Amino acid sequence: ALVSGRWFTTVRTTALAESRSEVPFGSQLVLMPPSPPDDEVGLVDLWRVLAKRKAVLWIVFLAILLAGIAFAVLVEKNRIFRTNIEIGVIPSENGFSKIEKAETLQAKISESLIPRVHDEFGRERPEFQNRIKLKVRVPKNSGLIVVEAEAPGDMRDVYLPLIAQVVDLVKLDHARILGRTVGGVEARLREAKRQVEQLEAERQLLEQRLEELTS
Repeated sequence: ALVSGRWFTTVRTTALAESRSEVPFGSQLVLMPPSPPDDEVGLVDLWRVLAKRKAVLWIVFLAILLAGIAFAVLVEKNRIFRTNIEIGVIPSENGFSKIEKAETLQAKISESLIPRVHDEFGRERPEFQNRIKLKVRVPKNSGLIVVEAEAPGDMRDVYLPLIAQVVDLVKLDHARILGRTVGGVEARLREAKRQVEQLEAERQLLEQRLEELTS
């Protein structure tokens, strides 16, 4: 029964009458503490279990910690292998200009030179064919071309020669462009020299005629 906000259990002692009806013989009120909610009981039990197995928990924690440290030490992190290409200049009508724009060279390296290097290397080392990935980018407002790759440190001897190959191909292409440009400049110089010689011959002829007229 609930009395004044507290639960009480009423214990009654009864006597059985001849009429088989219960006759109150005596009564006593016994105070019972309120039952804790089920979730509180569960948390208390869980805490007791954890307290008993504290040593096991510490062992598991230390094992996980040591495994993480070992993984961080033994597994080598990736490194960045890169080289920078500075575009040369060639003579032009306004003095000197870049052999080609940085964006043009970036597209050439990305779409032509890197696939060429990948294919050649894949034929020589098929086991690395799908693992080699070179990238090219142009840092903002730098005018430089960056050829780079991210790979484990033990791949250094693989990536650096490949990057050097890309650089050599750029040099060959720029030498071709420079040679064509220089050839054009030399041709224009020869033409200019021929015109100067022609003008000089005409000047001498005019001077000769002038002397004949004045003599």
